[in-house]
Amino acid sequence: MEGQLIINGLSLEQFISKLSEVVRIEAEDAFRKIKADELQDKLLTPKEACKVFHPAISLPTLTAWSEAGHFEKRHIGGRTFYRYGDLINCGRIKKKFSRQS
Repeated sequence: MEGQLIINGLSLEQFISKLSEVVRIEAEDAFRKIKADELQDKLLTPKEACKVFHPAISLPTLTAWSEAGHFEKRHIGGRTFYRYGDLINCGRIKKKFSRQS
């Protein structure tokens, strides 16, 4: 049995295959979590923000919801932006609207 590793009846090749599968799955999960976190902080223009909701909302509705405190708008260099994560949370609260796939 020289040069072989037996763990619970697995050959070295089977062990490496199983280990590779576990590492791949864990790496994919970590990558998805990182992407989801990045997406939450993404800033959208008012036009893009309206399209997050399904059905899409109008710019006056977006402004009214912002002024009502459902989410805050951010001003950067004289332009207005909305955080994607805030919009998604608002969509969950307002049951009629959901995230567009």
